[in-house]
Amino acid sequence: YFVSRMEKVVAPKHAFLMHMGLPHGKALLDNDAELFRDFLLSCRRTKTFAALCNEWRRAYGKCEDEGYQHLLMEEGIEIIPSDRPNELITPKKIDAFDGLFARGILAASRNDMDPQNQHLQHMNVTASQMIYLLTKHGSNPL
Repeated sequence: YFVSRMEKVVAPKHAFLMHMGLPHGKALLDNDAELFRDFLLSCRRTKTFAALCNEWRRAYGKCEDEGYQHLLMEEGIEIIPSDRPNELITPKKIDAFDGLFARGILAASRNDMDPQNQHLQHMNVTASQMIYLLTKHGSNPL
């Protein structure tokens, strides 16, 4: 995990955990940082990361971040509930999120995250949610 680039690999995967309501932030450091080690070891390979996400979803359920949900509601940001909350997290969904995250904050602020609609058909995230996630996870401004 020492060769994982922070802005290309670790940051989007951590933002994905937050968006999906899986353990993230300080929760990863509990129990002698066991979850953090698992996260760092799995975030380089999409299939491994998808398996970890599904395992955590079964083990921990939905761990909503109060700050994320409260801020979105307070600012009047539309929260799109997933129509299938128990749907498996697939590598395609993770790759779609990574692609949207990589477009950066300027594309999200123009609501131009996915001009060809290749990622949004797999990942349910609004431009407002992506801006919040990008600012909290060290976004690339371009």
